Amino acid sequence: MGMERGTTIDIIDSDLPAGKGLSSSAAICCLIVRCLNLAHGLGLDVREEMRLAYEGERLTPSKCGQLDQACIYGPETCVYMTFDGDAQPACEVIDPPNGGDIHLVVCDLNGKKDTIQILRDLQMAYDAGDVDLRAALGSRNRRHVSDCRGDAKALGRTYVEAQATFDAATRHLCSELEAPLLRGLLDDVDRDVPETVFGSKGVGSQGDGAAQFVCPSESMSFKLRQYLHSRNLDAYAVTIRSRSS
Repeated sequence: MGMERGTTIDIIDSDLPAGKGLSSSAAICCLIVRCLNLAHGLGLDVREEMRLAYEGERLTPSKCGQLDQACIYGPETCVYMTFDGDAQPACEVIDPPNGGDIHLVVCDLNGKKDTIQILRDLQMAYDAGDVDLRAALGSRNRRHVSDCRGDAKALGRTYVEAQATFDAATRHLCSELEAPLLRGLLDDVDRDVPETVFGSKGVGSQGDGAAQFVCPSESMSFKLRQYLHSRNLDAYAVTIRSRSS
């Protein structure tokens, strides 16, 4: 009997908080598929890696969607994803708007969120034909995505508009989406250090997991992180680099 091939993966360090809506489960699924692909010379392209990572994640309780698998492109890559029913989404790697870098800050809210509960409640409402929810995730979402393909300021404005759309359509559907920590922090940043942000919103399925901010510059990103650290919150800078720079 021949020896079956396998791979042992030891994760010795991680700076991605789990359970915060930051696609940590998708990240580990993508990591495993990428490791197997490289270790055994499987010759999978990125889309095949994404598909296998998604199928693997669907075997876990998280039941997260295909959008999360975009993390396989890395934190400094801007990916435009188009969904059409149950088909695998089309992915296009694009430059940040107007060819400039985009300075983001992601903040751990030091709270708890139940992604499974959020997705279950929203899926139930969607399957029941909730008109507002379907519009928020469909036509209104397409408009928001189209509007944000300008510059960082336009992206920040889209963050604010998208958050308002999501809140109006979902907040009454799931108690997890009341998210007092998220709402309190977004309001406090707007009041205390408004010059540091173009816009802000929750992350992923939302809830009290994490918040994300679009900053005008690297220096404003640093100032915002100082403010968040002063509140004993962990904050991370994420810069989406222009491929043409």
